[in-house]
Amino acid sequence: MLGAFSANEVNTGRQRELDYAKVIAIFFMIIIHVWENLSQYNVVAEAPEGLWENILQFGAGPLAAPVFMFCLGVGICYTRHRSPLQLARRGLLIFAGAYLLNFGRRWIWDYLVFEPADPWNNGKFLYDLLNGDILHFAGLAFLLIALFRVLRIPPLLIGVIAVFMLYTGNTLAEDPAVDRSRYFFGLFYYAKVASFPLLQWFIYPAAGMIFGQCLRHISSKTVFYGLLLVFSAASLYWLKSLAESNGFYFRYIYLLQYDIYYQQEIFHFLFTVLIIFIELSLLYFLTMNIEGQIDSLALFIGKNLTAIYVIQWLLVGALYYYQWQTDSNGFDASMSNTVGILLIVISVLLAKVKDSLAGVFKR
Repeated sequence: MLGAFSANEVNTGRQRELDYAKVIAIFFMIIIHVWENLSQYNVVAEAPEGLWENILQFGAGPLAAPVFMFCLGVGICYTRHRSPLQLARRGLLIFAGAYLLNFGRRWIWDYLVFEPADPWNNGKFLYDLLNGDILHFAGLAFLLIALFRVLRIPPLLIGVIAVFMLYTGNTLAEDPAVDRSRYFFGLFYYAKVASFPLLQWFIYPAAGMIFGQCLRHISSKTVFYGLLLVFSAASLYWLKSLAESNGFYFRYIYLLQYDIYYQQEIFHFLFTVLIIFIELSLLYFLTMNIEGQIDSLALFIGKNLTAIYVIQWLLVGALYYYQWQTDSNGFDASMSNTVGILLIVISVLLAKVKDSLAGVFKR
């Protein structure tokens, strides 16, 4: 293993396995959004049944949001724009944009559907505007990392802090706020109004920063990922027995029922980070010889993940309004999958249009 490391930073270029991991993540995330918002199925209230529903929730679980967050941390180690000021500015823009997305993806459509007299005192309308999602988390994560940069805290110590944050978040979540203040406190610990509270999810970008710092010193990625694959698979097998003896079962890492997936605990993280290591290792070996348009597409998606994410939510919101207007009961399983794939294609194409227009205005 030590033979794969160099004292100097020798691996500073594109890490293509991360781009392909992001492609898998956005694929499952968009399809689960269709199932959650536009299908006949209540995937939040009911446990998944059958092979496909379990694959879908697994793909939309450890292979989706945690991968985004992990890659965020790795990206901090590779970006040229990593000064505290640049990170803080990016965090503020993403955080503010997250609330604009809430307005565009659901609030405005709810207003057109229900036309309430006083939306600001309506619980549903407050939730649709103020609930926290992964962009809220990303914005706060960038701000926190900017602070760590100001304090010159190294990635390994950030990882230790993140573990304490996780335990603190779990403790606070046992007695969540129940009034409107929960829309603030829920950004930091689970209070049923934010999917990815900072305290309980920051451990993923922290792990990504440690991994990214290590990856920059890898002289042989083939040796590194080969050993990482064996170590992670063996550790996952051992961890499964340990977790189940403590009442934590493997399905909990992706189960949407009762928001189990969103209420991260240490076993959630350990299972998930090992799965991420296995995924990245396999993707490294599977994609190392891929070139041409497929590789270019993966690179584009990896670089434009936020734009694709925003576009697909706006499309889901518009379809939600259309279903209400046509008195639809929601898509069945086959149609949900078909619509999800179409939204993936359309979102990537629109992101390409947006990227092209941005390039024209920069000239």
